[in-house]
Amino acid sequence: MSKELKHKFVMTEKTTFLREQNKIVLLTNRLSNQKDVVAFIEAKYEAKVLKINSMNMNGKKRVRKGHRITLPDRKKFYLTLDNLSKFE
Repeated sequence: MSKELKHKFVMTEKTTFLREQNKIVLLTNRLSNQKDVVAFIEAKYEAKVLKINSMNMNGKKRVRKGHRITLPDRKKFYLTLDNLSKFE
């Protein structure tokens, strides 16, 4: 079985439209790669991944209580699945 990934499914107006095309959007940490994500999704949710695209997202810079902080870098994965029944 694949290792456990820290992940978050993105739910926005755009991703709702993508779900009609059997696509989901997943946010993970910067060190994740496509092979790890495919193995994790296929093992945990028992759904076959047909196509995967990834996008690097740099962390945003913010000022909170007078201190400058940088939010962590993340990766966004767009996954095309054969069936979304496990995600509903």
